[in-house]
Amino acid sequence: MVTSRLPDGRVPVVLSAHDQNLIATDAHAVLDYLDRTPCEVAQVAAQLTATRRLRRHRAVLRAADRAELTDTLCALADGREHPLIARSSRRERARAAFVFPGQGGQWPAMGADAYNHLPAYRAEADRLDDVLQRGGMPSALPFLTTPADTATVSQQELHSAQFVHAVALAAVWRSVGLVPDLTVGHSLGEVAAAYVAGVITLRDAVAVLAARARAIAATAGRHGVAVLGVDPADVDGLIAATPGWLELSAVNASRSVAVAGESSAIAAIAALHAASAAHISAAATILVRDVLTRVLPLQPND
Repeated sequence: MVTSRLPDGRVPVVLSAHDQNLIATDAHAVLDYLDRTPCEVAQVAAQLTATRRLRRHRAVLRAADRAELTDTLCALADGREHPLIARSSRRERARAAFVFPGQGGQWPAMGADAYNHLPAYRAEADRLDDVLQRGGMPSALPFLTTPADTATVSQQELHSAQFVHAVALAAVWRSVGLVPDLTVGHSLGEVAAAYVAGVITLRDAVAVLAARARAIAATAGRHGVAVLGVDPADVDGLIAATPGWLELSAVNASRSVAVAGESSAIAAIAALHAASAAHISAAATILVRDVLTRVLPLQPND
């Protein structure tokens, strides 16, 4: 129950709606409730606070007792001005989300500028990299800060680098006062999103990264997936021009698609569109979930 009162001893009662005309409708509904239910002003205020989302158009009534509450509600329902009613239609602060992508968009030295020029990024990257190495993962810094041949980069290195890059960038935003209201992750990005949100510990995150990297490396098989930076409408032509079995697997964005098929065909389509081929990975011939189940500990460590 709302127990705090304003300096004049009255209790604030808030009504809000996405359309200002609906506030009068709400006022009528509360008046009807008061006619049927014996309750105090604080009880009404607490119920409205607990059950109603705060929306753009708002009216705050100040009432010391049921009589004042009824009087202000009647004025609100009738569209009349009242000295104990304050209105506002200023927009709520937009919520901020940190969105963490999956594999496919990484490139060698993608963190070089941030590591060299942003102290918050460098400090967080160094901290995370130390924990990753102590957890048996390779250092993320060579891939993040220096050019490299992607063909020689292991899944463990890619996992380490993408996680460190994502979390370190989140630290940069936080260092300038931008704190997320929510985090969202896709695929590998889910690990970073969960860690930044505080849902899992860093130790848990490292365990998942290591297990996921081993699982993907163990599922090479005869098939694969390529992420291409092309318009979905253009991918059929690329598939038709490539020998072997291929199919459109997913549309990631307006100019990002995933194509799945035989390994030789995947290599060929990537070469055909080398300038836009962002990522090639092995497709699972066994379920990655089964591999993760075997390699992750049954009980999480603190």
